[in-house]
Amino acid sequence: MTNPTPSGRLIVHVAADVELLADALAATMAQPPADVFDPLLVTCEGPGTQRWLAHRLTRTLGISAGIAMPPLASWLHQLTGRAAGVDQQTDPWRLGPLGWHVAALLEQDERWAGTPLGAWRAAQGPAGGTVWLGRHVAEVFHDYARRRPALLRAWSLGDDSGVPDELAWQPPLWRALLARPGIRTVPDPVTRVGLALDDLETPGGALEADVPATVNVWAPGWLTETDVRLLDALSRRRRVAVWLPGAAEQSAHPLSLSLDRESEATLAALLEAGAALTTHPRLGPVTAAPARVTLLDRLRDDLDRGEPGPGAPFDPGDTSISLHACHGRDRQAEVLRDVLCGLLDDDPTLQPRDVLVACADPAMMPLLEAAFAGAAPERPGGHPARSIPVRFADPDRREHNELLTCLVDALSMGRGRAGATELEAFLGADPVARQFGLDEDDLTRAHDLITAAGVRWGMNAAHRDRFGLGGVGANTWLSGLNRMLVGIAMTEEGSHAVRSGLPLDDVGSSDIEVVGAVAEVMARLIRLARAAELPHPASEWGEICREAIGQLMAPAPDRGWQLDHAWGVLAEVAEGASADAPDLTLDDLLELLDEALRGRLPRSAFRSGAMTVCSLTPARHVPFRVVCLVGLDDGTVPRPERADGDNLLDLAPDPGAPGPRHRDRQVFLDLIRAARQHLVLTWTGADPHTGESRPPTVVVSELLDTLRPMVQLPDARPVEDALLARHPLQPYAPLSFGDPADAPFRASALSGFDAAAAAGAAASVAAVPGPRRLPEDVPLARRLEVPPWSWDGGVVPLPDVVDVLAHPARGFLRRRAGFTIWHDEDLPADAVPLGLDGLGVWGAGSRVLEATLRGDGLDEALRAEFLRGTLPPGAAGTGILDRVRHTVEQVLRESSALRAEAPSTRHLRVPLPDGLMLSADVTTRGSALVQVSYGRVRARHRLTAWFDLLALAASGTVERPRAHLVGRGDLVSMDAPEPDVARFLLDRWVRVATIGLSTPLPLPLKTGVALAAGVRPGTRGAELWGHRALRQAWDEDRDENWELLWGSDLQSLVTTPRPRY
Repeated sequence: MTNPTPSGRLIVHVAADVELLADALAATMAQPPADVFDPLLVTCEGPGTQRWLAHRLTRTLGISAGIAMPPLASWLHQLTGRAAGVDQQTDPWRLGPLGWHVAALLEQDERWAGTPLGAWRAAQGPAGGTVWLGRHVAEVFHDYARRRPALLRAWSLGDDSGVPDELAWQPPLWRALLARPGIRTVPDPVTRVGLALDDLETPGGALEADVPATVNVWAPGWLTETDVRLLDALSRRRRVAVWLPGAAEQSAHPLSLSLDRESEATLAALLEAGAALTTHPRLGPVTAAPARVTLLDRLRDDLDRGEPGPGAPFDPGDTSISLHACHGRDRQAEVLRDVLCGLLDDDPTLQPRDVLVACADPAMMPLLEAAFAGAAPERPGGHPARSIPVRFADPDRREHNELLTCLVDALSMGRGRAGATELEAFLGADPVARQFGLDEDDLTRAHDLITAAGVRWGMNAAHRDRFGLGGVGANTWLSGLNRMLVGIAMTEEGSHAVRSGLPLDDVGSSDIEVVGAVAEVMARLIRLARAAELPHPASEWGEICREAIGQLMAPAPDRGWQLDHAWGVLAEVAEGASADAPDLTLDDLLELLDEALRGRLPRSAFRSGAMTVCSLTPARHVPFRVVCLVGLDDGTVPRPERADGDNLLDLAPDPGAPGPRHRDRQVFLDLIRAARQHLVLTWTGADPHTGESRPPTVVVSELLDTLRPMVQLPDARPVEDALLARHPLQPYAPLSFGDPADAPFRASALSGFDAAAAAGAAASVAAVPGPRRLPEDVPLARRLEVPPWSWDGGVVPLPDVVDVLAHPARGFLRRRAGFTIWHDEDLPADAVPLGLDGLGVWGAGSRVLEATLRGDGLDEALRAEFLRGTLPPGAAGTGILDRVRHTVEQVLRESSALRAEAPSTRHLRVPLPDGLMLSADVTTRGSALVQVSYGRVRARHRLTAWFDLLALAASGTVERPRAHLVGRGDLVSMDAPEPDVARFLLDRWVRVATIGLSTPLPLPLKTGVALAAGVRPGTRGAELWGHRALRQAWDEDRDENWELLWGSDLQSLVTTPRPRY
């Protein structure tokens, strides 16, 4: 029905269907204006709604050029500014300039010292945080001006009643702003509204010429009291119509009662202001074919009528509403691909442009981008969803500016610890690598050099001074850089140090450019950190940042806009500061750059012919044939309450005013109304790690509660059986590839479209070929079936034989599987060593001993070790070196007679009976093999020396050789057997090693030694478990490689029958 509209009254148009309401708007605009140059105005929220409404008007009117569609808040702000004669470009009450004025007041006026503001300022120290605080306070005052102007009006008159003690500083701060030079001559936002209302009340006012004859307000969302007053005043001079899709004066539908708070409050506020209501009812059902009414059609029809309809039997083939519970966000993206492929496959008329994907969780955006990324030309095929054109159209999804991100990283590094990981990440950033010409191989080499040079954290000793470690220069950037630069000119051999820099070994001529790039980056970052230590005026910060970008970064050839955008952001920071603004600290600058890090706004991608992906709000009133709401995890819609303790409106909200949670509920309802044929909802229904069930967000539960009485299933089955699909954890699970035709309900059926995943699912259920199927509790080593090992070219390297016998599991995995399980010692570490474990002390001692055996002096070798950066600083490192000195002197003294002759290396080749050739390089001193080690003589040393001795004897190059092993407190000598016996033993152990590379050997070295030395022959396997020395050796031998192949249980190892080789 259409109510009569008195002259000079605000008109409110409502309709349940947004398309019906848009056509009604077009009908009112069908009559052209008297003057073709008269402006046409339709305020509209968001680019998605603007684009759709413009297309809808064009389709109805034929042409809709010249229609301005600004957001309502922006247009009203401009209107009140014109009423006050304010230039928008120089307005000091804008958020940015107002923040500077507040900061200047806080910095210059001591009256705030006794307030929470002063306490916060004191906690920041003498130099910081004022600009951030000023911006935050400015945001609070802006919120007051829009939502509760009467509060600021009362403060202006000196009435501070109702303000809690903890916020008592706000009224005097507001009055100080009103009296501040440079701002007091410009009307504040509250005063401007009064001036605009007065102007509109006056016939022939100045604003009449600026306002079109007709003002249409489309789907404004929540209207504040100020908005309603301005629109009501405008309606006395111009025709003003507010168009509210989905709104209704009264509704008894449970979803409307639960979710329609914002629309209901807006309509009530307009009617209370005296607006005339015009309702546009739907003529007929929501679908033109009543015989094919779907569950979604019935739900929309019930919402339109404002009351729930009767229940009805459910059509098993109805897929209009489908719910999908998944294991995590990434699985939701994969499930959505399959669902959309199914819908597009079922309906040839459905196009990607008919699909909207709205994300309740921003974290879903990159996952969807990866899931729908187009197939690479070099890898054709893949999931069919990769051929679906997709456009990400969210206004908050901006084009990222890598230069500003790198700038913030560079500035932040100086105020932090500046760890090695941060330095390497900065070097690997695309703009930095591009500036210095570093490719992937260069970055890998830079990582190796930084790690080897002992860089941990801190730019230099001065940088560490702020952490109270100014006297410790080890492991800083500068110490590591010195090692790299000296390493270009000389090697570490000889333990020579240049000043405090030990040459970094293995720095070749090919590394000069990489070292140069690392040196330049380090030096420029250190200079930037030094400049950023002190506060600077905004203009000086602009120069510092421009210089840093120019020296450290380069944009990609197709990203030239990033440089222009960065210069614009820095110019805005410099020009936005007031004349008496305080100097900026680094924290202040980073706060000002925070908004710029979001990048620039891209062109609108709505209605581009592709599938549209955005957040929930931008397309809330745009109809689509398919609407997919993803990321509806528990707690996402509505959002959790986050109250600002400095905002009175959060602490004491207006009764009846909808908040952010009400807005989220309203958006969810609007998107349900926007779905024309299919509504798809996904959420994390199970924990991806534990499988624990998780509920959806509350609005999904309310939707299910609404659908339960509408759906009648056989045997009183719950509605979830028909609508809810519970997807398995992995996309290649066989359950994901059922035939929908065989499912009792199509909406809850699982149907995958990924060919690769389908092949994996088929393989997972196929029978495993082979004659042997052993139980799962049998060790993996006994279940492996690999081809027999053969030595490449018939040549057997002796070190390979030793390696397989010394560590059977690791040797097998390295040569047969191409990997080993080990802990990467080269991962960048940011911590300066504060102590060394036994392995660390052994490493330091071994390096010192090796240097002295090369001919270096002991003092030079110890100093070189101290400069290496692996020892703790100060007395702790000196104490470790004292112990190392004592042990090295002892070992050198005990081995001096054995080292009388110079070492020489012999290249041996020993033929074996099976036609194999053993190859070995053995170092001897005269006719003896001498091994000197820092630690005790262990089983591995004995094994290596014994096989070298066998090779010497079998080759016949040395007559009756001997081996001497010298360690800390140990001296072991071994005599070689006769050449024939040596060849026999070598042939035997090469056979064992060959078997060990075909099937993993079951006994590690130390455990075998303990078994041979301390266990009596004939001891039963069950009794071995109680042998203490055997258990200790087993604990030393066992690692991840061994546990993978043989398990971690010694008792199981010694009691399980050994396989036959």
